Amino acid sequence: MQSTSLKKITDLIDQYDVFVFDIWGVLISDDQSVYPGVVDTFNKLIDTKPVYLLSNSPRSRMVSWQRLVSMGFNIPMDHIF
Repeated sequence: MQSTSLKKITDLIDQYDVFVFDIWGVLISDDQSVYPGVVDTFNKLIDTKPVYLLSNSPRSRMVSWQRLVSMGFNIPMDHIF
């Protein structure tokens, strides 16, 4: 088996039709800040492929969407679950 090294998520764009990410701990850290480079990378990805976000947080979809948009994420509200 050959191992590969992933340098950035955008290296995977052509390999998948859809991307799904967890919000808390993946895009946004435990201290409620966005990881460096995530917003720009995410927005480039969503311009290219469908992206959906998941959360098991007690926050409503609307609250999560508003928070993400205020941080610079270009995500449609109906892509958050």
